[in-house]
Amino acid sequence: MARNKNNYFQMKMREHREEIERLQAELESATEAEQQATEAAKQEAETTRQERDAVEAARKAAEEERERLESLLGDEERERQVLAEKLEATEKAASTHQVATRRRLGALSALVIIAVVITLATSIGSTDVVVQTTTTVPPTTTTKPVPTSTQPLATTTTTTTTTTTLPPKPTLPEPVTTINAIEVLTDGYEWGETGERVQLLQQVLGVAVDGIYRGPTRSMHLAALEERGLVVVGVPAPPTTTTTSTTTTTEAPRLTIETGKSVEASLAEGTRDQWHFEAVAGAEVTVRMTGFDTHLRLYDPDGELVVENDDHNEHFESALWFRVVEAGEYRIDAGGYDDVHHGAYTLTLEGAAVNIGACLDIALPESIKPCSMGIPAHAELMVGARDAWTFVGVRGSQVQIEMTGFDTHLRLFDPDGELMVENDDHNEHYESFLVAGLCSTGRYTIEAGGYADAHGGEYALTFLGGETPFEAITRSCND
Repeated sequence: MARNKNNYFQMKMREHREEIERLQAELESATEAEQQATEAAKQEAETTRQERDAVEAARKAAEEERERLESLLGDEERERQVLAEKLEATEKAASTHQVATRRRLGALSALVIIAVVITLATSIGSTDVVVQTTTTVPPTTTTKPVPTSTQPLATTTTTTTTTTTLPPKPTLPEPVTTINAIEVLTDGYEWGETGERVQLLQQVLGVAVDGIYRGPTRSMHLAALEERGLVVVGVPAPPTTTTTSTTTTTEAPRLTIETGKSVEASLAEGTRDQWHFEAVAGAEVTVRMTGFDTHLRLYDPDGELVVENDDHNEHFESALWFRVVEAGEYRIDAGGYDDVHHGAYTLTLEGAAVNIGACLDIALPESIKPCSMGIPAHAELMVGARDAWTFVGVRGSQVQIEMTGFDTHLRLFDPDGELMVENDDHNEHYESFLVAGLCSTGRYTIEAGGYADAHGGEYALTFLGGETPFEAITRSCND
């Protein structure tokens, strides 16, 4: 009995010893795993620190490069100013030298002429100088008495003429006028001015001299001032075009253009053609003008300038794009560069009646960026965080928003902060996509997050316009 009890106790002690050994082995394994995890965390922290230091070094290098470029730009500007001052001083010195030379030549010519006169006077010193005169002797009348009549005697007139030819008067050279090009260029002029000042300016510019300040003279005047680095305050602005009806019953036709159409016309010098069109809210308008060196301007229904473009391509033609916020009648001013260039042109309008969504800007709160329809915006999301993107939407527009990169979650809030629609899984990759019609005009918010706020990483957010007609969305909003 005692032996059995001892055997039992020995067996239990062996089992406890084995359990203790097993627990010790598990503890060692756990300790080793913990040490490995700690080491991995330290390595990751070190890697993060190195990456942060690399980013900071790159930022400092970029800042130093920017400062270096600004310094070089400043040096170039100062050098340009020094060269301009030297050029002006050289021109003034040359002008002064020309004036002095001409004065010396004039004085020398005068001395030569005086010497010639003195020589001639000496050579003819023994000759009496007589000026041609005409003397008339009055007639003498004698009356002899006759018994029956008185007969007057004949009248006698005696004229004496003496002629002496003087030596010819020497011809003095005409004084030479020196033109100061700098003073002529920087003088003030008026549009349409005529006279000697304009003729002198045209001589300096090397253009046809007609004595009238207008388009071609103004263009060459601006070019000459810019080439010499001079101010252009003296260059007058071209006159605004005013159309006056020649009769009280006939008015000029109103120019209109429809979306998707092109029109051909001809522009006179110094004028602008005004084209009108109707646009719906949310439309994306494209206007192009080709033919010569053109200039486009777009005005909203209130007459305020919205956008303008001068040079779109290497041919100096114009093109502009605009997202319509307010429906109504818009105006296109089709003109030439500086209102001087003119000729035949083609005007094209696209998209004014097509509703493809409304987006004035889409951006993170700390960095406002322009919205690019269909072009993804890239960012990185930390686990447990959400990025808030905003855009201005127009009532009656439709938007499509897609978020890709990991297991994402999208939410859309209206201008009052109310949740409109959300989406978690759109495809097999657990990415998100949503479509919404906008029932009010204002700033909407997109929350870009991860599923259960537990996923993160790099992602792309794409903003698109919808295809549902404007009227259908408006009716659904009213319902």
